[in-house]
Amino acid sequence: MKKLMMMIAACSIVAFSFAQVSKPAKGKPEMKAKKHTEWMKKELNLSAEQETKIYDINLSTITKAKAIKNDASLDSASRKTKLKEIHKARLVEYKKVLNADQLALLKQKAKEHRATKKEKVGKKMPVEKNKVFQKELSDEDIEEIIE
Repeated sequence: MKKLMMMIAACSIVAFSFAQVSKPAKGKPEMKAKKHTEWMKKELNLSAEQETKIYDINLSTITKAKAIKNDASLDSASRKTKLKEIHKARLVEYKKVLNADQLALLKQKAKEHRATKKEKVGKKMPVEKNKVFQKELSDEDIEEIIE
């Protein structure tokens, strides 16, 4: 009986210690901007100066997008339009910071990401519904902005 009580006490201590470990909030704009910037740094070989500027652009974009997504006064169509405008503005800002090779690589990576995302979403729902959830810029939009 004494051993059983000791095991219960030990398990309780371990369980409570794990419960107190806090994970960073995934939904915070700062964390999302940092994660996206670190991905860009790795994939595009950003300089320290570029990394700082890209982080600021990403943070601004994510903060604005979150505000629009949380704005209950907007209908679906206007929300989608505003999000598209924000993402276009982000690409224009990227164009000011990145060189031609980095822009080309970013364009390639974006295409790959969209193809993978469409594939994943397409498996989960029918094509008709899938089109409703595609909020990102089309390849033509990206071509127009970057070139």
